[in-house]
Amino acid sequence: ILYELFLGVLVLAGLFMIFSFETDYRLGILLSLVSAFLAALFTVLNGREVQKAPASAITMWEMWGGFIGIVGYTFIFGNFEIAWLLPSAIDYFYLVVLGVVCTAVAFVVSVQVMRVLSPFTVSMSINMEPIYSIGLALLIFGDKEYMSNGFYIGAFIILATVLANGLLKTEGGRKLLNYCHR
Repeated sequence: ILYELFLGVLVLAGLFMIFSFETDYRLGILLSLVSAFLAALFTVLNGREVQKAPASAITMWEMWGGFIGIVGYTFIFGNFEIAWLLPSAIDYFYLVVLGVVCTAVAFVVSVQVMRVLSPFTVSMSINMEPIYSIGLALLIFGDKEYMSNGFYIGAFIILATVLANGLLKTEGGRKLLNYCHR
C-alpha cells in the first residue's frame, strides 16, 4: 500500500536523524537497524504463514528453531557452561514465567494478531520497543539517561509515524485516504 511506503520512508528519516546525532552509539544503532530489518522480515514471513497454519503451531516450531540455534551457537563458540543446566529453584520459577507468559503466550498472541492486522502494522509496533525503553529510562533515571535533541526529534518522527499508521487504519482514516486518492 502506497501510504505504508510513505510511512516507512518517514521512519527511515527518523532513524537517520537519530543516527546522525548520536555518534557515540553508531555501532549499537547499526546493530539495532539490522535487528529491526530481520524482525520486519520475520513478521512478514509470519504474516504469510499465519494464513496457512495455527499461530500456536507456528510459535512451537519457531521456538524449537530458536532453542536449537542457541544451543548450537553456544557449543560452536565455546560459551557453554554446565551451570546453565542447573538453575536454582527460584530460577526455575523465573524461567517458567519468562518462557511461558512473557515469551510463548505473548508470541502466540502477536502471531494471531496478524490475521487481523497487516505485517507492516505489527512490525512497526514491535520495533517501537527500543523507543519505549529509552523513554522509560529517561523517566526512571532522569538526566543520567539523556540523549541529544536530535535523538528525541527522530524518535518523535518514528512515534508520530506509528500513530499515523494506527489512525489511517481506522474508518475515518480510510475515508481520508480514499478522498486523497481521488
